[in-house]
Amino acid sequence: MRTTFLWVTWRASSSSSFTFGASSAVQFVLDTDENAATGHQGSDSLCTADNGVIGVEHIVDFGTGSIASVVYGGNGIQASVLPFAGPSCNQFGGVTLTASGSVSYVTDGVDVTFPLALVGNDDGRLRFKVLSYGNLGGNPFTGVLDRMSEAGQPPGQVQ
Repeated sequence: MRTTFLWVTWRASSSSSFTFGASSAVQFVLDTDENAATGHQGSDSLCTADNGVIGVEHIVDFGTGSIASVVYGGNGIQASVLPFAGPSCNQFGGVTLTASGSVSYVTDGVDVTFPLALVGNDDGRLRFKVLSYGNLGGNPFTGVLDRMSEAGQPPGQVQ
């Protein structure tokens, strides 16, 4: 019997003077079934921005100021992966932390690498948006500070 493990590496980067500080955080919101009508509606916690544009089945959250680090103990070197549990807005299931060292900081950004199995053994095709937010000290966080693609615009796509 042969087992194949598929790994995913995502990079959040900037072409301008990129600064990823102690309070910085990134979320990849993943529409793994490519159906905007299923999953968490939209790309924000209020289910308003991007509602009808993206239906999120998984959130991958990372960075030194992220919920993954501050709430779940990822310490900036692990990401948290949360599946949508539904049925209502902003209802995500149990968190899984990626392996220690799966988040690495590079010159122009930050990488996160994890097994594809953490997002439901999907076929790798998906739609996504990238969100940035920050930590305000302790458990309070900012709202979405920036988003790619802009709210209401089609999400990125992996074919």
